Amino acid sequence: QSQNQTAQQSKAGESIRDHQKLGVAVHLFVRAKGKTPGGRGAPFYYLGRLNFKSWEGNQPITVRWVLHASVPETLWKELAIPNTAPL
Repeated sequence: QSQNQTAQQSKAGESIRDHQKLGVAVHLFVRAKGKTPGGRGAPFYYLGRLNFKSWEGNQPITVRWVLHASVPETLWKELAIPNTAPL
């Protein structure tokens, strides 16, 4: 989701939708829930570049993205991705 004040018709909203046309690359970093045994936050994983697919709502906007490449199977368990999930 976007920040709460971001509207689809705002400059920030339009930059989300038009990122490719504007030459802006969007990258996805995620981390699993929970903490490491030492009490620190879980590490981030880089999953690659994204392209805008669709959006809904306003202030905030819920954005749907498409990954350029599938999430590696080695991360499915760590990120709680079901084996049958379309990636």
